[in-house]
Amino acid sequence: MVLMTKLVAEKLSFGDNVNDFLSCSNQRGVVTSQTISLLEEPDIEMCENGHTAQTLMGLVVRVATNNVLNNFCKLRNDIIHDNAQKKAAARKAATPKK
Repeated sequence: MVLMTKLVAEKLSFGDNVNDFLSCSNQRGVVTSQTISLLEEPDIEMCENGHTAQTLMGLVVRVATNNVLNNFCKLRNDIIHDNAQKKAAARKAATPKK
């Protein structure tokens, strides 16, 4: 479930789909629903607390989606920060020294 979530999020967040995915207002919902639709329901009976396999899958996929999207945001922010530092270094190097 976690690997499938990671693959779905990567497919949506890189390449041709990135602009549509970023403009979406509920990225977590999109990744979660796509992942659950791709997963086959396991042959697990209802647990003693009344949780079905679908409920457990939803919980695991939702947590995995949070982690994957958190990592994606950190990666994007690191790229933005690195570009800003490079521009600042170039600007500083171009400034005449007294």
